[in-house]
Amino acid sequence: MKQYVAFIVTAVILFASVFTSATFELKTDQLVDSQNVKEEKLPGYYLKDFQGRLAVFRGNKNDPIITTDTMVNTLPIEDQKKLKTGVEVEGDVALRKALEDYCS
Repeated sequence: MKQYVAFIVTAVILFASVFTSATFELKTDQLVDSQNVKEEKLPGYYLKDFQGRLAVFRGNKNDPIITTDTMVNTLPIEDQKKLKTGVEVEGDVALRKALEDYCS
């Protein structure tokens, strides 16, 4: 079971990385002087209840980048409450750990 979850989590992270890389396109007219721009923090991941399932969102998007097979109603009540509003996760490693925790 743990190997299955590890495989799914790895696949999810790989998919998210490839998806993010594929959608990023830098155009020369968009280049700016880095000294004149405040450093922006990339939006983190959010774990939320999406149609009864645990899902991963990026930033303030309304559509999940990943939807798991984990039913939220099978999780402890405290986790269900947190997932109603969303649980913020910073970084890929933390996302993988959180998915392992919720999905195992």
